Amino acid sequence: MTTSGADEPTCADCGAQSIHLFLATRPLCDRCFDARTAASHGWPRLPDPPVPETIVGPDGRQHQIAYRLWSSPGGIAVEAWEGDRSSNGYSAQVVGPHDADVSMLVERVKTTIARRIGHLDLELSPTRDHWIMAGDDLTGRLVWRDEGEPYGVVVDGRYLTWEEFGLALEPFEGWEFRLSFGDGLGDNEDPERSAGGEPPGASGSAPDIRIH
Repeated sequence: MTTSGADEPTCADCGAQSIHLFLATRPLCDRCFDARTAASHGWPRLPDPPVPETIVGPDGRQHQIAYRLWSSPGGIAVEAWEGDRSSNGYSAQVVGPHDADVSMLVERVKTTIARRIGHLDLELSPTRDHWIMAGDDLTGRLVWRDEGEPYGVVVDGRYLTWEEFGLALEPFEGWEFRLSFGDGLGDNEDPERSAGGEPPGASGSAPDIRIH
């Protein structure tokens, strides 16, 4: 089983055009893939994914969120993403065992995506025309760019180049920082935010740049 590329064929079973998966060499939509894996493994069939919805952030931006529900090799996966699944925009994923309560997984991913949209880590600099960290904690994700170029970063559903990301750290010049990575699965990616506020060399937490 592999995920499909950008040029998606139609489902070999039902003819649907939204193809994410291949079973051997057979392209299948999520529903037909679920039917085949449920029959072969004895797993319960999955319900339809949640309908798309619009979530408005604290800055007034509207975020069109779509959902996907499918049987991954590791368990039931519930995904949420903004827009056309490009590298930009918000995204979240929760994976549970194949006998998990699907409604609970859906609620977790909905809560996760809503929480991310509801908290802004960036604000416009009052003196320069670029984004800076609004607090002392930042959550985002690395995204692929063209070969030979540095990664990009998505924070607050906005794409930043590596240079723009560096400028966003401007308020903490001279500070120490921690850089931690996670896979973004589940709700543990947003632990209690650090409260560091002392100047360099003082006791307390340093800014924590968490990238998921």
